[in-house]
Amino acid sequence: MKSTKLKIAFAEDIEEHRKRITDAISSTKSFEVSIKATSGRDLILQLIRNPKKQPTLILMDMQMPNCDGLLATIICKWLFPQIKIIGFSAHTDGIVVGEFFTEGGDAFLSKLIINKALASQAYNDENIFENALMQIATTNNGFIDKMLDDTGERFINRQSTTQLILKNCNYLNSKEIRYLQLNAAGFNRKEIAEVMNKSEWTIKKYCHSLLNTLKAKTHTDLINVSINLGIIKFIRIYQPAPTLVFD
Repeated sequence: MKSTKLKIAFAEDIEEHRKRITDAISSTKSFEVSIKATSGRDLILQLIRNPKKQPTLILMDMQMPNCDGLLATIICKWLFPQIKIIGFSAHTDGIVVGEFFTEGGDAFLSKLIINKALASQAYNDENIFENALMQIATTNNGFIDKMLDDTGERFINRQSTTQLILKNCNYLNSKEIRYLQLNAAGFNRKEIAEVMNKSEWTIKKYCHSLLNTLKAKTHTDLINVSINLGIIKFIRIYQPAPTLVFD
């Protein structure tokens, strides 16, 4: 029989945490893991290359090297608008949560919600992780996690990358914007061509044109300009890495 479970993909750079998340999802009746990624970049490439594994939900860690959860969310929202993205992180302070929602995130959960003992204390429901996922997957109501330090409401009205792009760089076309976001996420030229469904020659032209237009000399220069123009956002801009204790 075909599985009737809803598919979940997740991005998490720490192996121990990947195992805990896999175990937590596998213990539910309603969900199964379709993609396990080690970074935002890895997640996006797996989603592109495995269309049959495309999930209903993505659990997105925030603090990851190179392409972190915030930048990965920005990119996933234009590549896969049908997939709901859940911030899933130890970064539960207001500005991080608020920036995630500003960029189109659908819900935000503390990683501590997969600890059944702690979750039971907060919710009196040891299955709250599965129940929260189901509510997010099947409704437009989202889910407010009581285990967040801050729901980020006072930060949600900050300007999104879409608004900042319109304000600061309307001289760039959408393909150039996509190139700059993927470049900042650590994709090489071949991977950018794959994600954008263009030839490598075309991607090379985008690169040379942008280096000239933005008066940059290197790919790193392009990342710095992209940050200054609001084309990309990184978690490290707002918050240093947290220490998370699951037990």
